[in-house]
Amino acid sequence: MKIVHDTDLLQSYMQQFNMQQCFTSLDGVPFELRRYEKEERMLEEGEPMDALLYLVEGKAKISSSVQTGKALLLRFCEPFAIMGDIELIQRVAVQSQVEAVQPAYCIAVPFHYIDKHLLNDSKFLLTLLSIPPISFRPAQRLHA
Repeated sequence: MKIVHDTDLLQSYMQQFNMQQCFTSLDGVPFELRRYEKEERMLEEGEPMDALLYLVEGKAKISSSVQTGKALLLRFCEPFAIMGDIELIQRVAVQSQVEAVQPAYCIAVPFHYIDKHLLNDSKFLLTLLSIPPISFRPAQRLHA
């Protein structure tokens, strides 16, 4: 993971995805732009997580470990997926492996900032509720 110090690119992504709609105010929110290379692990199952991630470019593969030691593909996600909502609210370690399928950019908001400033922000909380979580989303079942 590489932190990208490009304010114009960050602002461009924020405008493209109307991120002002996700927060009562953007003032003081320490947004960070992160870049992941193709096949780089974005999140490691069982590891602690430091920030909520908004996928704004690229594609990610989400999988989960099974008892046999293999990985079970859960799904792919594309922009504007949110990663880390379950970990934030339930205070648990990362629930799934997330790997960049192609170069990916995420806007990160640190958990410590969210804890202090955003857990009473109704717009922020409604955004978390309105976008289905990726960590526990089961694969689609086929009905015969």
